[in-house]
Amino acid sequence: MPKVPEWYSGAFDHARLRRILRTDPVRREAFTEADIERYVEAVGSPESRFGTISYYRALLRPSSLRNVARLTALSVPVWILWGERDAYLGRKLAAPPARLAPRYVLERIEDASHWVLADAPARTNRFLLEALRTPPDRP
Repeated sequence: MPKVPEWYSGAFDHARLRRILRTDPVRREAFTEADIERYVEAVGSPESRFGTISYYRALLRPSSLRNVARLTALSVPVWILWGERDAYLGRKLAAPPARLAPRYVLERIEDASHWVLADAPARTNRFLLEALRTPPDRP
């Protein structure tokens, strides 16, 4: 049913997005009303919604899934910051397959949701600074 997800995501002045940003984060004040308005602006146009939803459609296409077998291992470390209370992505997705990311750093934050940056801004900043300071031949 093409175009239904695009319509639904913008329906009622983006009510679903507004609700998600108000209720999903562990830290309830994570997004101010001004932040929410910026998100709505960013995905407000039909073209933006189409692009966003097309990304997810492409991920789920059988051809995309077949291409996973052709991926090669990354030669640089992969740094992952994971919210343990993510309502959208299961915990098993946090650790990448060893054949694709043989060197990775995974930090799990118990009191963070899908919106890790908004839930734990100080820890996110420390994690990013550590990643940027670490030479690529480590961790």
